Formats: sequence, C-alpha cells, structure tokens
Amino acid sequence: MANDYYNPTGAPVSSTQAATKPFRDEYALVGAGFDKLAPITGKANLPIFVNSTGTAEITKTASEARTLLGLGTAAVDDATDYAPIAHVGAGGAEHADVVSGGADGFMTGSDKARLDTMADNANAYVHPNHTGDVTSTGDGATVIANNAVTLAKLATQAAYTIIANLTSGIAVPTAATATQIRALLNVADGANAYVHPNHTGPVTSTGDGATAITDKAITLAKMDDMATASFLGRASSGSGVPEVLSVSSSLALLGVSPNAGLLGVAARSIRCVYVEVLNGTVANTLKCQVLNVFNGAAVVQQDSLGKGAATADFSLNAAGTVLSVGAGRLGGTLEGVISCDVLQWCGDTYVATARPEVVAGVLNISTLALFSGSGLDMTVMVDSGGGALYFRLIYITS
Repeated sequence: MANDYYNPTGAPVSSTQAATKPFRDEYALVGAGFDKLAPITGKANLPIFVNSTGTAEITKTASEARTLLGLGTAAVDDATDYAPIAHVGAGGAEHADVVSGGADGFMTGSDKARLDTMADNANAYVHPNHTGDVTSTGDGATVIANNAVTLAKLATQAAYTIIANLTSGIAVPTAATATQIRALLNVADGANAYVHPNHTGPVTSTGDGATAITDKAITLAKMDDMATASFLGRASSGSGVPEVLSVSSSLALLGVSPNAGLLGVAARSIRCVYVEVLNGTVANTLKCQVLNVFNGAAVVQQDSLGKGAATADFSLNAAGTVLSVGAGRLGGTLEGVISCDVLQWCGDTYVATARPEVVAGVLNISTLALFSGSGLDMTVMVDSGGGALYFRLIYITS
C-alpha cells in the first residue's frame, strides 16, 4: 500500500498521527490483507461479483447483473427504479394475499377496510346472562329452568311407545314398546280384559252392572249415628228422607201429650183439676182460677189478666192464644199431661180444641181451631156472648 498509516476517518497520515497503538496495529493488519489480493481489472459500467469460491468475476453483463440482483430484465438501459422480479420472505418467492389458516401474505383492501371499522378493545365483548328456559350466570354453566321443558320441546318418539328405562341401573331413557313395557311390569298381553265377578252379600250385582242392596241387609250398626233420646221418622210434609226426631217432635207427630203414660213410676202422682177461664172485668182480659177435682191443687181466681201480662200464678201470651199456669201451682212438680179436654164452651161461634204442653214445670194451654189448627184468642172467645172455657186436666207430678 502507498501509506501504512491512516486516521479513524481513513485519511493517510504519518505514523506519528495514528490515534493509538491498537489502531495502528489494526490498520497494519488490514493493509497486509489488501496487499495479498490479486489485482482486479473490471469493465466500464459493470459491477464486480465474487462467486462462492471467493473468486472475482468480471465477465457479467448488465442483464446478468440485473438477474443476480433480482432487478428484472425489462429495461436494458441503466435505471434506478427497477422493480424486483419477486418478493422475498417467509411467504415464499412471491407473497399472495393472506389466507386464514394458510401461509403469510399481504392484507387485501377489504380486510384493511374491515380492520378500520373495528373499535378499540373490540375483543373485550361480555356476553349477557341467558334468561328464559335456559339461564346462566357470568355466561358460565347453563341451567334449564324447572318446568321449562314442555312436551312440545321433547324429541319426537315412535308411535305407541312409552319413555322408560329398561335397564337394571341408571341410564338414559328410551322409547319402549308395548311388549317391553308389559315385560317390565310383568303383565301378560290382554291382561286389561279383566271381568269383575258379580257382587254377593248385602250388595249384589249382575254382570258387574247396577248394584242393589239386599232386603233386610242394613242392620242398625250400619245406620248412621243418632242423637241421644231421639227417634227415626219424618215430621216434614210429603215423602222424603227419614229424619231424626226429638222427643217433643215425636209426641207432636203422634198427638200424645208430653210425659203421658208415666203411671207406675215411683214417686209419681196422678192429679185432676179444672182450669176455669172467664171474661175479665176489664175489656179484653181474662178471669182465671184452678179448681181441684182429684188430688190436685186449687189456685184462687185472678181477674183482668191481659194479653202479654203475667202473675205468679197465671200468664197470657201477647196473642191471647196460650194460657200458662205457673210452676208448682198444681200440687208438685209437673212431669206431664195425660189429657186436656175443653169441657164447656157456651158460645156458638167457635169450635175449639186444647193442646197442653209442659215447659220447665210450667203448664201451657193452647186453644186451637178444630179444623184449621190455628190459634184462637181466648179474650175474644170468652167475650163473645159471655161464654166460658173449662179445661179438664189429668196430669202427673213428682
């Protein structure tokens, strides 16, 4: 080389101008290396190439140089804007449009337009919770709501089949045929052709049709319970269901006075009296007394007993149809009346009958029209023609 020393910019200098010894040593080595290269003689306007063995090639034409450099062969003239014949890179000698799941390539215009429309954090989508027949929380595991699966939502099944599990353990149910179901239930084919035998005993039937209760088959034990001291009958008018009757309603139905026929009972006495009813001194009132006939008790006459009034011995209801004799006024505790007759009726307007009743020891005498059974006002009866009423009572006391 012409000069052995150079500064860091590559300009030749004297040895004393070298920056440092390492630099001088490095430059010395580089200079020694260039001295070993063989002289290269090139052609004008042609590049110099080094082949794979390190030998310089100077015979390359411009066309060959462009081919080696990948600059194409379309132009022969020197140019600075030659385009490469093919693109290089991981996609191969020539890049195609990128394909999802395929080799790398260039982005298409439509892909770039789609990318431009995407918002920031577009991949941060949060799915809402499911509602309706199938629900979820946090878009996690889904749950089918109870009673949500209707028959219409079930998968269709073959005709004449029943959903069942025919295995010996827990398993997915299947559409079982009639034969399989009969085998599962251990029922023979045609088992539904059962014929019930005829009934016998208290209730009979023929051909398992209409049943009939045998005559005299209903015992007292089979009847419904009844209240104490009651009877089975019917007091209501017309035919109908039997009724449970009390003692008083039964006596009224039979036309028997309460407690009649108590003869022979210990500490009982039969007595007979007249109850006299006359027209009172005051208008629309009664004059009453009790006359002893047999073993009875007398009650002194009381005058001007009006309707709705009451004394210690007598009282008259507001309608004038019921005359009451006070408790204990007939010689003992009144237990019942055997008979009560209207002995004398001096008028010619009324045809009457009497009905006695004992309530808490009090004797009530009702006057009734003979044919209609309606109550008759005693104040009117005794006032018509100055007549009088006499009731003969046979009764029992204790």
